[in-house]
Amino acid sequence: MSEGVVSIARLKALIQERANASILFQLARDARRFILYHKWVIENGPLQVYASALVFSPTRSLVRSLFKAEEPKGITIKPNMRDEWSACLQTLEGHSGRVRSVAFSHDSTRLASASYDKTVKIWDASSGECLQTLKGHSGWVWSVTFSHDSTRLASASDDRTVKIWDASSGECLQTLKGHSGTVNSVTFSHDSTRLASASDDGTVKIWDASSGECL
Repeated sequence: MSEGVVSIARLKALIQERANASILFQLARDARRFILYHKWVIENGPLQVYASALVFSPTRSLVRSLFKAEEPKGITIKPNMRDEWSACLQTLEGHSGRVRSVAFSHDSTRLASASYDKTVKIWDASSGECLQTLKGHSGWVWSVTFSHDSTRLASASDDRTVKIWDASSGECLQTLKGHSGTVNSVTFSHDSTRLASASDDGTVKIWDASSGECL
C-alpha cells in the first residue's frame, strides 16, 4: 500500500505536466485521496476496498463513482457521507498510547511522533509508512524534534532524560541526564550543534549535541 501511495503521487505529478489532461489529473488526485484515506483498513483487510472503502468515500469521489457497481449489494442503508474529501490527508496509526508531540523533518520527507507508549515513531510523510519505532525511554515521551540537517532526532521524556537518535538507523546516539524532573520540551539550535531542554524541575538546560555535555 505504501508503494501504491508513492506510485499514485508520481503518476499525478507526471499527468500535471501534460497539457489537456485535466480530467485524468482529477482522477489521479481523487485516487490518491482514496488510497491515503483508506490505507490502514485495506492493508489489514484487502477486500475492505469494496466492503467499506467505497461506501465510506465522499459521494462525489470519482473512484467511488467509477466503481459503484462493485459496492456490496447487501448494504441497503448507506452512511451519510460528505460530498467532498475532508482536509485530512491520512491518519497514521500504530501508537498504543496518547500521542503528545509531532515534528516534521526540515526536508519535509519524514514525520516523528512521541507517545505515552514510551516510544518515538518516524513516518514517511508521503506514504504514511512507519519507518522506525525508537524504544529506550522508560517513561512517557513528551516532545520530539529533528535537527535542522534532518540527520538526528531528539526526544524528551518523563524518565527525566533527553535522547538523541540517528534519524536514519534509529540508533540511540546519546542519553542526556541532568534534569531532576520530567523533561517536557526539546529543540535543536539552527546550526544543529546545540540542544535545549525544558523541565518540570524549573530549569532549561543547553547541551552540546555532539558530546552530550551540559553547557
